[in-house]
Formats: sequence, C-alpha cells, structure tokens
Amino acid sequence: MFPSVLLTLLSIVQAVAIEKLWEQSRLRLDLFDASWMTVASWLQLAATLLVIIFIWLLYVGLVMRFRFTPLLSDLILPFFVGLFEFLLIEMTQSGFFGAWFIVMALISAFIIYIRHALFRRARRDPDNSEFFDVVPAATWFDHLERIVPAVMFAVVGIWFITNGVRSWLAVIASFVVFVGIAYQIYIAARYWRLSVSDT
Repeated sequence: MFPSVLLTLLSIVQAVAIEKLWEQSRLRLDLFDASWMTVASWLQLAATLLVIIFIWLLYVGLVMRFRFTPLLSDLILPFFVGLFEFLLIEMTQSGFFGAWFIVMALISAFIIYIRHALFRRARRDPDNSEFFDVVPAATWFDHLERIVPAVMFAVVGIWFITNGVRSWLAVIASFVVFVGIAYQIYIAARYWRLSVSDT
C-alpha cells in the first residue's frame, strides 16, 4: 500500500505546485518585456517546472522500483517538499532573484538527503539485490555531482543578494541551473533503465 499512498500524496502536492506556478507566471507582466532579465525570468520559470518534474520522477522511480521499509518520515517529507516548492515559486517574482537561488540550494540539499536515505534503506532489502549487486554503494565522491551544484546555487544567491542582479549574469546563472536540473533528470532516467534492465 505504501507506494500508492505516497504517490497519491505527492501527486496532490505536485499538482498544487504546478497550479501555483501557472498562476504566478500568468500574472507577471514583466515576462513580456524585451530585456535580458526577461530571458533570465523565463529560464527561472522553466527551471522551477523542471524541479517539480524531477522531484516527481525521483519519488516515482524509488517507490515503484524498490522495496524498503517505510518510516513515518516518508509520509511527512512530501509536505516539506511542497513547502520548498511553493517557496521557490514565490521567489520567481522579480526582485527575489538571489533568494530564488538560495531556495534552489535548499531544495537540492533536501533532494540529496531524501535520495540517500531511501537508497540506503532499499539497499538493505534483499528483494532489491539484482540492482544493488550491480551498482556499488555511493561514496561522498558520488554525491559531489549533486553537492557542488547545491553549494554553487547558495554562493550565487548570496552574491546576487549582496551585489545586485546583473542581467547578463542572471541569464547565465539561470541557464546553468536549467541545464543542471535537466542533467539530473537524465541521470534519473539512466538509473531507471539500469534498474529495469535484464542485463
């Protein structure tokens, strides 16, 4: 019952987050200005949508493919995921560019924690051995490709808050975030293919 309960709960949270993102972007008149900040804002909105999709894929991939003993925290964490997503969506408004990067760093750290905790418990279950016998246990080095971007998001956010937003740098930073999240979705797809492969 756990996978269906968790995915139902998370799907409600994700649906509300997408609706909030739509409402937030629909009311923004600055998205139709001809400026580099407009490009940065569109990239920011696209990256926010990708975050929502990535979190959904992360949970779906874990609970549909692997067996693990659920904890009470597994039913509480989706609400915190939703809070972070709603905060990220709020920060897509113009004037909160630096804060958006800080929240993105917090979401990245939260995703690292969720993924690590669930994978660790899934590795202990013998039903998952066909996957974990092939994939070695993660080391700190393996987490670097997720930790480094989270730290970079925080540094960029602090820099924007303290020094102001320069439009050309905002475009570059937003594009890097967008590409980084798209790459994380690619990694999730690669692990999904590996987990269901017969070879």
